Amino acid sequence: MARFDRNLYGASGPFVLMDQRAWVIAALVLGAVVVAGGLGVWFVLQSHSSGSGSLPTAPCPSCLAATTPSESRNSTAHLYRFTIAQVPAGLTWADVSVAVLDASGSRISTDAVGWNVSVLSSSGTLVAACAMSATSPHWTMGGSATVDAGDLLNVASPLDVPLSGDQLSVRLAAPFTGTTLISIP
Repeated sequence: MARFDRNLYGASGPFVLMDQRAWVIAALVLGAVVVAGGLGVWFVLQSHSSGSGSLPTAPCPSCLAATTPSESRNSTAHLYRFTIAQVPAGLTWADVSVAVLDASGSRISTDAVGWNVSVLSSSGTLVAACAMSATSPHWTMGGSATVDAGDLLNVASPLDVPLSGDQLSVRLAAPFTGTTLISIP
């Protein structure tokens, strides 16, 4: 049978042997564990909200995600087709800015003839088109159209400018946030 001694205050029990310093240390350790756990959860949630270029591993209502593109080529251009996989509610094509970055992250000039971006619905209907001027890319038609999962974002580059190893940068305007970088194999 356990024997409990009384402390200076007359209390008895299994914790009588811990002095005040031990309680303070135990409380500090518990507080540190709780804070570290909270930070860990916060970092995990943040890593899923920045947009990574492919489907996030957790739902992200403010992210746009697209698949790795399929590539084809015709007699005048390289064609890259990205399927929109996830999109924030209410996003229109006017909220989307598209640019092509080289492997070092520098913007590739898209002023030459042969650059264009078009968007087809999942049924193949033309939804939007973008003039790819490097200084002021803008949607020439369909900017007010809603971006839908399943839309096909088509990027054409001149035949002498293959994009293998580069990235498509898709930046969302306020109130949406984030830039999605999609690697082009």
